[in-house]
Amino acid sequence: MNNPGRLRSGWEIYRWPLLVNMLALAGIFAALIGNGWWDGFSWLTLGLLSVGVSLTIGTRRLNVMARQHIGP
Repeated sequence: MNNPGRLRSGWEIYRWPLLVNMLALAGIFAALIGNGWWDGFSWLTLGLLSVGVSLTIGTRRLNVMARQHIGP
């Protein structure tokens, strides 16, 4: 991201969306196929995704507000 004019590879563009989707798929699959530790795995993966997405959206929102000099 240091050089905005640089072309990025497909891996650089899609690695985070791919990781998020793979974790979501693993969590949903675990919730559907089993009980016991599968439920814990499902809660863990889907919960981490929810927290991660919320933090990312919140951080980006604060950065935009700081650039525009808008109070919280």
